[in-house]
Amino acid sequence: IFSEIRRRITFSEARIIIIDAAILLEAGGDSLVDKVLVVNASYETRRKRIKKSGLLGSKEVEGIIKAQFSQDEKVQRADFLIENERGIEESKRQVERIWGKLVTGI
Repeated sequence: IFSEIRRRITFSEARIIIIDAAILLEAGGDSLVDKVLVVNASYETRRKRIKKSGLLGSKEVEGIIKAQFSQDEKVQRADFLIENERGIEESKRQVERIWGKLVTGI
């Protein structure tokens, strides 16, 4: 999948490209990007969100979470952080603030 991402980046004329990938860091994909944004949520919140899709059982959900880096590790590697426990409006404000920094940094 990284070869396809690399190809799309190479041929894109966009000044900013966003890659939404739950395991970007774990897969080493951070080498493809200039900045990493991490959405931080508690273990319980992450578990509930994955399970809410209805596609996976409890065992599979636990396996997914265990296969990922710890939230602490992700936070340490992040250039930008969205704290996702404060409600949708606060999350939107955080996204707008980060977007402003990205746009003015170009």
